[in-house]
Amino acid sequence: MVSAAKIAKRTWTALPSALCVFAAVAAILRLTVRDRVAFVAPVVYATPPCVLSAALFVAGVLWFLRRENRRMLAALAFAIAAQCWWAAGAFVLNPPPEGKAPSAAVRGVFWNLRRGAGGWEEIASQVRDLDPDVGWFVEAAEPGGATPWLDELRGYESRELGGGLVVIARGKILETRTFDLDGRGRAAEFRFWVKESLFRAVVVDFPSSAFRSRRPQFEALLREVTSMRDLPEIVAGDFNTPRDSVFFEPLRMTHLQAFETAGRGYDATWPIPFPMLSIDQVWVLKGFTLRSCHHAWSSTSDHRPVVVEVVPAR
Repeated sequence: MVSAAKIAKRTWTALPSALCVFAAVAAILRLTVRDRVAFVAPVVYATPPCVLSAALFVAGVLWFLRRENRRMLAALAFAIAAQCWWAAGAFVLNPPPEGKAPSAAVRGVFWNLRRGAGGWEEIASQVRDLDPDVGWFVEAAEPGGATPWLDELRGYESRELGGGLVVIARGKILETRTFDLDGRGRAAEFRFWVKESLFRAVVVDFPSSAFRSRRPQFEALLREVTSMRDLPEIVAGDFNTPRDSVFFEPLRMTHLQAFETAGRGYDATWPIPFPMLSIDQVWVLKGFTLRSCHHAWSSTSDHRPVVVEVVPAR
């Protein structure tokens, strides 16, 4: 019978090699299969390049302690490469907008409010500070459906769409419609009139399970979007899916990812205080002018607010 000490020694001996194999397999999946296959998707989502870099760095340190210098240098070199790979995708440096915003520019905010975990008064205060012309919010109600934070906002028309979906507009909300995302997740379409422009928008809240494919939700969303008489100018939501997912490719044909197009800074939005995944996103119809996009910081939710400024096509 193998003793516990021998098992521990073998595990310690194999650990750096296992970490390197893990990093290599995860990198290959990320570069090839990506999240197309349901059972592979959780691995891809859980292993952004910064995680692979950390695994390789730990392997290098363990080989350094064993004085296996060649293996140590190889592991650290790959760790640096993975870190560069991560930084190239995680940081966006579009030029800042030029000049003063035109009067027609509309400022929008999408934010997952985490059911008020940070306090509704603080949330209302931060929404006022963000100063949106239109806002799209998910997990924005208490379990019973109450939305006390809306009472703290002045000058907005608001609609509670059920399932924690809330929209506000410094103008008129003309009509709303909720629809199903293959039995999981929530979504709504609405039209609003702001700054003498009519917009059609869709807000979504995808399920958060790491072990379920997002394919059914994306297919349901795309069916709804393509069946509309006019494509929505804005699609915003907590997709619980990173922006490099293959499932966004059909949407990219008609819309621009706001942060990729006009953002500056670090793109990950969840989980605060150390966000690693860009799951909260706003997509804007091609033909609109995206002046800017940034991800704000807040301690009242585990999601960062997404702030966009768009100028409608004339």
